[in-house]
Amino acid sequence: MPSFAGSGELYLYIWSEYIPDEIVENFTKETGIKVHLSTYDSNEAMYAKIKLAGNGYDLIVPSSDYVSLMRQQGLLLTLDKSKLPNFANLAPKFVNQSFDPENAYSVPYMWGSTSITVNTGMLGNAAVNAITDLWKPEMKGRLLLPNEPREAFALALKKLGYSLNETNPAHLEEAYQELKKLIPMVRIFDSDSPNRPSSQERCWSAWSGMARPSSSIRKIPNSSTSIPLKAQSLGRFPVHSQRSQEH
Repeated sequence: MPSFAGSGELYLYIWSEYIPDEIVENFTKETGIKVHLSTYDSNEAMYAKIKLAGNGYDLIVPSSDYVSLMRQQGLLLTLDKSKLPNFANLAPKFVNQSFDPENAYSVPYMWGSTSITVNTGMLGNAAVNAITDLWKPEMKGRLLLPNEPREAFALALKKLGYSLNETNPAHLEEAYQELKKLIPMVRIFDSDSPNRPSSQERCWSAWSGMARPSSSIRKIPNSSTSIPLKAQSLGRFPVHSQRSQEH
């Protein structure tokens, strides 16, 4: 990335655990550019900091819905595709999306699907096999949800059979009422908690987002994951987005 090479520093703001340390280390070895990496656990936290801090970062990794919001508010720079030769190698289904037509402001970085992770040591193998099972009485105080309103609200929408992008006010109100019933089941709202031993002991099930499940499950004994076909959220991929920057 020649535009950053002059300063020798790159300021990256990204979801926690979304980029391996060795990638950053190898990038510095190959380019000589030092990476200053900061992390966040929700789009809301990222957005608030960007709005308040101004031009403190070179690259940020918002989710797709926030790319649309931030480009409309003038918080993102347009991309120079001539400096992105590998853009042509991206799969067509991941580019030219409605939140950023022609990828003027962003490029895909990661994609995945939401899923349910279950502590089978506590619940057994058959207790949670569908999204509706998260509302079971025995789940009270044992559920972990990501620290992101859209992901949490998606649970209620999909339970009712509605689209994640539902706009009908009556359906949204119905989903809100369902979500209120789920709140007593929730022990923690935290996108990073699956990796913490204290959370693993207190929470028996988790609705995990995108890149989280595979890395989290390996660290949780007696756990399994499933991707319920009627509840999955595909295509919510964070993207690298270039922002007004000083470096």
